[in-house]
Order: sequence, then C-alpha cells, then structure tokens
Amino acid sequence: MDRTTRRAFRTDLVRGVAPVAILAITGAGIATLFNDSERWAGRWGPLMEYARVIMIVLVPLAVAAAAWQAGRDRRRRTDELLGTTPRPSWQHVALGWAGVTLAAVLGLVLAWLAGVALVAPIATYSGRGWWWGLAVGALALAAASALGTAVGRLVPGRLVAPLAGIGAYVLLGIGTYSDRLTWLTPSFSGATDGTRYLPGWVHVSQALWLAGLAAALVLLAAARHRWLAAIPALVAVTAAVPLVATDDEGRWRVDHTAMAPVCTDEGGLEVCLARVNAFLLDAAEEPVREQLARWDGVDGGFVRAVDRVSIDDAALAPERTAVLEVAHLMSWNGEWSEESEHGERIETVFAQAAADLVYRNCRPYAGDVTAEPAHTSMIWAAEAAHYWTIGETTPLGVVVEDGETAPFQVLLSRPEAEQKDWLGRYLAAAHTCEPAAFDALMEELR
Repeated sequence: MDRTTRRAFRTDLVRGVAPVAILAITGAGIATLFNDSERWAGRWGPLMEYARVIMIVLVPLAVAAAAWQAGRDRRRRTDELLGTTPRPSWQHVALGWAGVTLAAVLGLVLAWLAGVALVAPIATYSGRGWWWGLAVGALALAAASALGTAVGRLVPGRLVAPLAGIGAYVLLGIGTYSDRLTWLTPSFSGATDGTRYLPGWVHVSQALWLAGLAAALVLLAAARHRWLAAIPALVAVTAAVPLVATDDEGRWRVDHTAMAPVCTDEGGLEVCLARVNAFLLDAAEEPVREQLARWDGVDGGFVRAVDRVSIDDAALAPERTAVLEVAHLMSWNGEWSEESEHGERIETVFAQAAADLVYRNCRPYAGDVTAEPAHTSMIWAAEAAHYWTIGETTPLGVVVEDGETAPFQVLLSRPEAEQKDWLGRYLAAAHTCEPAAFDALMEELR
C-alpha cells in the first residue's frame, strides 16, 4: 500500500461511517452480550458462543454501515468525478469495504473484551478451541460489510442502507430456525453449558465459506470483470457443503475435561461441580450441604450433590445423589446467587432434583409432557416431595383453594419423623416405579 493509498484509507476511517460503526457495534454488542451474562460468565467457551449469538444484531449493523459507505459517492454525485482520477475505482471501493470491516471487527473485539472482565478473573477451565469461533465471527463481519458494499454500489437510493440492514436481520432470523442452514449464518441460536465444543473442521469450513463469500461480493462490487467473483464463490459453495450435510451430532463434541467433577467432602456429604463451573464451588458448598443435611434421617436420602453438567446422563448418577442445575443459580457476574432473577434458589433447585427422580426414572408422561400422565399419583407424589424440599407451606406461585389442603401441606404439617419416613418410601418408589407404591403414598396425604 503506497502513501497515497494509506492517506485515502485514513481519511475514510476518520470521515466515513467507520467511527459511527465502531460506536454502534460496540454498544450493541455489549448491551446484547450482557443481557444474558449469567449464561457465560466465568466460562470461556460460552462467552465465545454468545459472541456469535449476538451476531444477529452486529451483522445487520455492519451491512447497513457498509451499504451507506458504498453509496456515499452516488449521494454526493461524485462517482463520475472519481472515475477521472488516476486511482482505479476498484481500489476506492475496496478501501471503503476495508474501513467498515476494520470498524466492525474492532467493535466485536471491544464487546468481547468487556465480557472477558467477567471471565478471566474467575474461570477454572480454559476451554477448548473457542478462539477459532471468535476468529470466524470476525470473518463474518467482513462478509457482512462486503454484502453491504455490494448492495450500496449496485442499488441506488437513500433507504438502501437501512433496508439492507433490516433484510440481513430477517435472513439471519430465518436461518437460525433451520437446523442445517443455521451453520451458513454467523449467528448461533444459543450457547452450550460449556461442556461442548466444535471440532476444527467446522471452524475451517465456516471460515472458508465466509471468506469466499466476502471476496466474491467485493469483486462483484468493485472489479471491472465481475466474472472473477465466480472463483471465490466456488470456494464458498464447496466449503458450505459439509456444513449443510452434517447433522448436529457430527458437529458438537463432548468436552470431558470440562465435565470432570471437582469435589469437596466434609462430614460424609459430598458436593461436586463440573470443572467448567468449579469457580462456584467455594460459595456453593455451604448452602448445598445445608440442603443435604435436611435429608439426614431419610431412608435412602441424598448424601451427595453433583452438577448436572458433570454427568452425561442424570439417570446414570450414583444412588443417593441429587443432580442439581447449578447454572440456574449463577448471577450476572458469575457469582453464586442466593436468588436468581427468575426466582430460583438453592431450595428450588434441590426440590427439582427430588421431583426429577420420578420424571427421570418412571417417565409418567411417557416422553410426552402434553399427554395425560399414566399414573397421576406419581405426579402428585413428586410435587409433594418438591414442596417438602422447599419447606414452605404457602410457596410463591402455588394456589390452593380456600378450605382445601394440598398434599404437600398435609406432609409438612406432620411430625418430622413421619415426614422423613414418607420421603424414604417416596425415594424407594421412585426407583421401583410401582404405581401401587405411589397410590399408597398419596392415600396417606388425603
């Protein structure tokens, strides 16, 4: 790049749409990223995945910014004048595209760095290959600005830029609803729990698809011989084939290192969290042990609690183990939350673990939660165990008609020894799944 070209590039960066694009993309990126920070705080992998989730907002902004930049000469009516200068017209277009791309990528990086502030100080697992996903996100913004450049150059009109951004948003939204086509979009539909990763071939294929698409669109907008765009377009299509042809099971892989349990054991009560969530262990230990202690004296009661993401299948958990959705108690900044914004507490998480024994082992709905349960006594017994664990006779959100008493209220009104005797038989029934055992349990609470 010679001195004249560098000067022109700097001018475009300062006087063009780039400064506005940086502010818009950084601001939108931080706002959308931190809207669900409890889903990625403290974990590198989910942070990258959420950086890709917010592409559904950043890509339309990059498209609109590039379209506005590319249409600037037409709006100023200087396009014919530029054609008389010694500098090739393609160079002017390419510099405009490069400036918007640089601004968009910088905005993404700044938003990601804001997220790093909630990950780097507390993370207990470095993750696996997540940085490639972030690099693909940068390529996605290059492709987005290339699309905007092509639209701005080829389609006249002052409303082209905002309409192009809206169109990009709609297309991305449609793409994320398709199991296969979503892998051709830069936006993820959601993030994992940190125990999954994408193999290298997925990142390489997406990178080639997006890079080929970007090159084709820039050539289409700037080159004198537009047929040259067919070459990178062919590369893009070739790279897209395995992305579309492979199902999700062939993409996401299990990260057993992230799932490895990190445990603490005092007084015979064991608390284990997955390595990826182990930054919560110190704060979680005491409240989880308090809940385990409540089951002391219950025949077959819980003596250990494990993080749900630390095991492949909750049904394979050892006996007397409460499988907890620890992620439900993660706050916006990655700390342990006594009560989440959705009303979750350690009591409600433990309560769900107690009820899930029936749902997981006995499958009262036979896999269809919209169907009538095969044995309603199973459902009522699970509910009684659920609310006993919460320990409130009038829990928030539960409506009991005047003059009536819910089964769990009957259970909680009895002496502690009788409560624990009932719970011991409930746990036994949850393992045998005998309908008669549940019928007998509910008969006692009438």
